[in-house]
Amino acid sequence: MLTMTENEKKKYFIKVSTDPMTNASSGLLAVAIASEAINQGHEVVLFFAGDATKMLHKDVINNLHTVTFHGNGKAGEMAKAAILNVANGGGEIHVSEGSAMTYGITKENYKSYIFEDLEINWSYPKQVIELSSKSDLVFSY
Repeated sequence: MLTMTENEKKKYFIKVSTDPMTNASSGLLAVAIASEAINQGHEVVLFFAGDATKMLHKDVINNLHTVTFHGNGKAGEMAKAAILNVANGGGEIHVSEGSAMTYGITKENYKSYIFEDLEINWSYPKQVIELSSKSDLVFSY
């Protein structure tokens, strides 16, 4: 991690909403940027909304290599590593509760679907507005 002063630290809000199975590069870029921001010592909120909530599903992330050449067959492993780096590096992982429910995933059953035991903040549009308005920089993929 780079050393920076408190004045140099930024708050990043990175929202990804694209389907990882139809636009894997967008999802991979979002999680890679979130991970790099953590590595540099910034604060990060990584928000999965819409179809991007599928990126946390075991069956989807383990099969990213079938839809992209990124990572020479290791796209899912790269995505997992980036997401875990954010979660373990002090970042926040948010998931749109309504979007996840579209795929049958709920607060009660998500641990049987998700690729890792992540601490998830279940959110709605209200939180998108609150979190993004408190951020210095907002990215959307």
